[in-house]
Amino acid sequence: MTEQLVPTVRTTFSTEDFARALIAAWRAIYVMLEQADDACVTPSKASCGVVWAQYALETGRGKSCWCNNIGNVKHVAGDGHDYCMLTGVWEIIGGKKVVFNPPDPQTWFRAYPSLADGMREHLEFLRKRYAAAWAEVERGDARAFVHALKTRGYFTGDEGVYTKNVVSLQAEFGRSGAYEAAIEALPAAS
Repeated sequence: MTEQLVPTVRTTFSTEDFARALIAAWRAIYVMLEQADDACVTPSKASCGVVWAQYALETGRGKSCWCNNIGNVKHVAGDGHDYCMLTGVWEIIGGKKVVFNPPDPQTWFRAYPSLADGMREHLEFLRKRYAAAWAEVERGDARAFVHALKTRGYFTGDEGVYTKNVVSLQAEFGRSGAYEAAIEALPAAS
């Protein structure tokens, strides 16, 4: 597969659109894995809340979601994904904030043609590369999810701040009604 630099396009969607895409991608993954009992084919509200909370934190509630990359996952040459470049990307390195600009590889982020593609890829990315964190998504445990991400180097910022924000955002998702609306709008799991 040829990887291409694509235009950097801001992609926005409602919380309900996000929930529908998440539930559909989750179901597709578990059906593919032939784990098709109702308990795992449809994610819980808490599980969806963990994924939405991470998205909301990583993208500033979607204001900085580019090319349907809901987790701000970086592109690495050879990973098989198209990518876009962002300006002003920063990381905490050696305790200091370091800013990167294109064409530095630190500014390369995966790009997907649709929310459905970005969602499926993000869930698979977590499930395969961050298995301990994925187990916490399945349980709906935001605190343990963040800790598992930090342990594996997913983010460089302060774990306490990341945790506080993800827990708060998970609760916000729970109050939003998006999960219930998505479940009602989607066909029943098969």
